Amino acid sequence: MTQHQGNYIVIEGIDGTGKSTQVELLAKHYQSQGYVVTVVEEPSSNDLAQTTPIAHYLRTVIKNGNLRRDPEINLALLSTARRELWQQIIQPALERGETVLASRNYFSTLAYQGYGEGLSQEHIRHITGLFTSQRYLTARLSHHPHAQRRAGTHASYKAERCSRDARYLRITRQRLSAARP
Repeated sequence: MTQHQGNYIVIEGIDGTGKSTQVELLAKHYQSQGYVVTVVEEPSSNDLAQTTPIAHYLRTVIKNGNLRRDPEINLALLSTARRELWQQIIQPALERGETVLASRNYFSTLAYQGYGEGLSQEHIRHITGLFTSQRYLTARLSHHPHAQRRAGTHASYKAERCSRDARYLRITRQRLSAARP
């Protein structure tokens, strides 16, 4: 197979829209075409093959709802995990000509820390630009809030996410859709 320039493809969407499923299907497709594929999840993953130890540790801090944090701290933690993942896994894979597939990226940060926590989108883009040098294709997934709740019946879905009301899900979906690179 001829060496190609690496591609970075991001699948975005709110919780339960099928990001991981689409990444898995896309990985299988690319592999069937002879491409070497690296799969990552931002800000990190429970699958240690898709992350680094530092990014994984930061993910546990980020996901800990009992730790109250300033929005700037959340942005710093997410950006640090993203930088670690970028330097240790994504960039080297792209330099080797691999296709890198990710579920989530900074569009989620624009939605959650921007609209959700009040940070300016320009500020988030600036900080993200300091931590990565990404050029990529992003696909955004969305579905109706009732389908969102049905997706929450899967065992991997956190119980607290199931309790979110339709208004919250609608607003989050709209804000994620409005996020611009």
